[in-house]
Amino acid sequence: KGGTQNLKLKLMTEENNFPNETAENGEEFVTENNGGESSESEIAATERPTENYTAEVAERVRAIADQNRFDETGEVLISIRNLQVFFKTGGGLFKETKYVKAVDDVSLDIRKGETLGLVGESGCGKSTLGKAILRLTEPTGGQVFYQGKNLVDDLSYIEIFKTISNFAFYIGGFLLVLLVATFLFSGYFPPFLVYWMALVFSILIGVCLILIFIGFVVETVGLYLSQGKMRDKRKDLQMIFQDPYASLNPRMNVGQIIGEPIRTFKLSNGKPVAQRVQELMETVGMSRRFVKRYPHEFSGGQRQRIGIARALAVDPEFIVADEPISALDVSIQAQIMNLMEKLQAEKNLTYLFISHDLRAVRHLSDRVAVMYLGKIVELADSKDIYQQSFHPYSQALISAVPVPDPEIEAKRNRIILKGDVPSPINPPKGCHFHTRCQYAIAECKQIVPQLVEIKPRHFASCIRISAAHPHIEENVKEGLNAIGN
Repeated sequence: KGGTQNLKLKLMTEENNFPNETAENGEEFVTENNGGESSESEIAATERPTENYTAEVAERVRAIADQNRFDETGEVLISIRNLQVFFKTGGGLFKETKYVKAVDDVSLDIRKGETLGLVGESGCGKSTLGKAILRLTEPTGGQVFYQGKNLVDDLSYIEIFKTISNFAFYIGGFLLVLLVATFLFSGYFPPFLVYWMALVFSILIGVCLILIFIGFVVETVGLYLSQGKMRDKRKDLQMIFQDPYASLNPRMNVGQIIGEPIRTFKLSNGKPVAQRVQELMETVGMSRRFVKRYPHEFSGGQRQRIGIARALAVDPEFIVADEPISALDVSIQAQIMNLMEKLQAEKNLTYLFISHDLRAVRHLSDRVAVMYLGKIVELADSKDIYQQSFHPYSQALISAVPVPDPEIEAKRNRIILKGDVPSPINPPKGCHFHTRCQYAIAECKQIVPQLVEIKPRHFASCIRISAAHPHIEENVKEGLNAIGN
């Protein structure tokens, strides 16, 4: 620019904000769509660019966040009590029924305005817990309270009818085989006996069919009525899904995707919906001119922003963020985390932030819950758990986080866990972690540890630590065995 040569500069970027000088000159820009170029408009005619999340903006957001930071003694928004999610696997009429214990007796409180981080290895039940809170996955047992109201209905009667229906299915099949056999071998029996056998078998098969039908109707109607009660609460409880590629409908454009919750809950209709969609797109840092585009035209980070905008469309109070950055590049991860932090400060949102990235959890969370094989093993303030974790599994997880200093990284000792995570179908008796714990003793195989307070606001479940003796390494040196619960 300003030179003597007539050069043409082509700027290729995924960013929605363009340099101000370019906009002032009114130079034309194009976007690529499926390998080809399509002229959009003149920059001078576009809407105002969204605000960049610069260091100055970050300081201002954190100042707002400090003012609106949740109160440790404030209102409990979500309260989870003894939540269980078991998935039935295998089994049959003559086989033992087995269950995958994805979430096993979890109790938590999440306060208004808080970000609770949930960490753990893949397959430990983090995503299942988040979905069970919103009843996207039906809990097997326990309670989930939102503002004091239980979201989980007692559906035990459905299980009773399902058991009766399954039993009738097997018995009906057996009777059907007998009925067919009666006709095939009717020549070997007297006619009156064949008649009565066929009549009895037919009546019993009819009874089984009726029981199967009743079981199906009870299950369908029961779940429908239960979900109908939950429907009114879904406006306040939303979710950001893990996969930005699979969570968006490829047949709908951005305007339809973001506007769908607004129309579903009948919050608005017609032109106000379009205006709300444009406002939400600017809120998450996207230009409103992308409203007619489809998901395949965006990058991973942009798709995740669309997912966040959809979650915000109905002004929720609580959002489950299920590994929202795991499928994104590192630079895009930072943008999404900063966006979530900014939105929480502005809208006083409450997050359950699920991730296996401990650095991301440390950046966003007020408290951190560590999960292993369906159970919470440690719960504490974010700073405390990173500075001084008590449970051996938490210590191993935190030791795996790399330190951005080559000298320190080369000298520090990492805790390497032995073996693999046990199967949730047949978890170890006693403490689930004892098969991989270097401090395990005989009592660990028998006693199920409870989550108890080791120090103020810091809970852990291990029988080898207590409030009086919180450090397991020192306890081992002193020869202390089962001193906890």
